[in-house]
Amino acid sequence: MRLLLVHADDSMASIYQGRLEKEGYEVIRARSGAEGRERVVNNDPKIIVTDFDLPDMTGREFLMGMTITEDYELNIKVMKIVRVGVGNFNYDNSIHTDDYLEGQPDPGKLVMKIEELKRRKINHYPELKEIFG
Repeated sequence: MRLLLVHADDSMASIYQGRLEKEGYEVIRARSGAEGRERVVNNDPKIIVTDFDLPDMTGREFLMGMTITEDYELNIKVMKIVRVGVGNFNYDNSIHTDDYLEGQPDPGKLVMKIEELKRRKINHYPELKEIFG
């Protein structure tokens, strides 16, 4: 399953990428929101994991720019997770994410969050089992 990881810190992104690839994910990386948007268009990821603080915009702006559309494909069929720093963000669903991770989570917690969200997506939208199953 193709996953887009948007993170400006190359060392952290490499750690996440290694763990995610070990779990069988095909990881595409981007270092900025603009690069991330290009990767969404050109690579069709099914999962997007973004940091909150990107060089050119916030993770919120990055995700909102993609979900303004009413497009079912973007809003439902793509799982979106944002990593937020402690105390810099009040989570609300107005940014159209499926969930968030607070602080700098270890890669194992990120994988567990993705697996949990896949189960929730499939329970809520059984037709997505083909994508996330």
